[in-house]
Amino acid sequence: MPRPILQESHIHAAVRSRISDHHREVIDEVESAVAANDVVIVGMAMNPFPRKARKALDAAGIPTSTWSTAAISASGVGAMR
Repeated sequence: MPRPILQESHIHAAVRSRISDHHREVIDEVESAVAANDVVIVGMAMNPFPRKARKALDAAGIPTSTWSTAAISASGVGAMR
């Protein structure tokens, strides 16, 4: 289900840059992980489902390797090859 997003014309010019820059480093990190890996799991540390997804991938024999330990601890991004 796609997330509803306001058209840019409906966003006040004074807040457009704040919206586009909010958590930009995490977005960049996820985009890099997606470009470099076949399977990427993104989640927050308090959410148990990314961990369950990784366990399911391991159980299915899909090879996994941690893309970046710093990324996992900082933003919850884990990439598997």
